[in-house]
Amino acid sequence: MRALVFAPQIEVTDSRFVGRSSLTARVLWLYSFDRCVTLDRERRLVTIATTRFWLWRSERRIPFDRVGRIILRAQSTSGLGLLGLLTLGIAAGIDGALFLISLGLNDGRDELFLFTIWEEQGGDDGVVAALAGDRDPEPRLGDERAGDVIGRLREFLAVPVSSH
Repeated sequence: MRALVFAPQIEVTDSRFVGRSSLTARVLWLYSFDRCVTLDRERRLVTIATTRFWLWRSERRIPFDRVGRIILRAQSTSGLGLLGLLTLGIAAGIDGALFLISLGLNDGRDELFLFTIWEEQGGDDGVVAALAGDRDPEPRLGDERAGDVIGRLREFLAVPVSSH
């Protein structure tokens, strides 16, 4: 059994990277929020399309040349009880981390938010896996999904990753 993860849906081809808000997030927000990020290698363009409150749609297009870095911020959610609150205490023992992924532009003043990822942290097999009787023989750190998204973004943009 895999770890519990709330992450964007990612589709990658040779020339395009498309990431969209996860179905779980869209359902939790009653489909009032949706973000789609497209990186187009051929046109060398990043497009961020966001829909808020069902009808209000905004779109921002940034050339690859203006992107200076990928920004990754991480915050532990251990003790915050986020999952415990969402599951009415059933999964209160699951530790997790919140990863925020943005693009920093060359001018240094602007930052474009892309994705939020919540992922169960490693250590033990986790409450959900224990209840299912599943024991994963390979240890995990709990940042695999965020690392995968960052790796794909670096592959397309060829810029460094920073925490600010």
